[in-house]
Amino acid sequence: MHKLTQTQRVQAAIDQPREKLKIFGKQHLSDAELLAIIIGSGTYGESALSICRRLLHDHHHRLTNIGCRSFMELAQSYRGLGMAKTMKILAALELGRRRREETPTQQMSITSSKDSFHFLQPILGELPFEEFWAVMLNNANKIMHHECFGRGGVQSVQVDLRRVIKTALDYRATALIVGHNHPSGQMQPSQEDIRLTKNLKEAAGLFQIRLLDHLIVSDDAFYSFSDEGLI
Repeated sequence: MHKLTQTQRVQAAIDQPREKLKIFGKQHLSDAELLAIIIGSGTYGESALSICRRLLHDHHHRLTNIGCRSFMELAQSYRGLGMAKTMKILAALELGRRRREETPTQQMSITSSKDSFHFLQPILGELPFEEFWAVMLNNANKIMHHECFGRGGVQSVQVDLRRVIKTALDYRATALIVGHNHPSGQMQPSQEDIRLTKNLKEAAGLFQIRLLDHLIVSDDAFYSFSDEGLI
């Protein structure tokens, strides 16, 4: 049997995601190649890599867009995926999202709306329904605690401002940043968003707690009430 040269072995590995990872390292694999390793195998007539390239193409080559799809949407829409492989993909994407969320919050300071967005985006960016979160800060604007204070549907969320203030007092916070998402992608605040912000600022002020900002968050953009002069 003819033995492959070193060059031929390397070239063969380039076409096989698992071998490529072993030789070159994970950082040298494309998104499609990493997804192909996750699903493990293809189907009759189409390789795992081909399926994953097709999946990424249909989602504008953005993993975030895939993560926003529901389990049944993916499982039923893509020949060659099925339920088991779809579970693997969504589980891997969710682990990536949680990894971004593991920022050591006790060491993180918020100095701008962009800082707030980078902190809140992994939490809110891909959700298919609205959630409202508050971030408690100390005098140095370091994060002390963050918590969800409301979950709703696609278009609205109910928030108990008394609970937000009580939690801020429990953590002896001197400042607050709040944020929620708009699953529709519409970044402009509603009248209810504006009213809630005004009420929260007034309530927090009674206890000498500053409301620094309110962000509306999507997967890749944000609207800052502070930047727009609404706080």
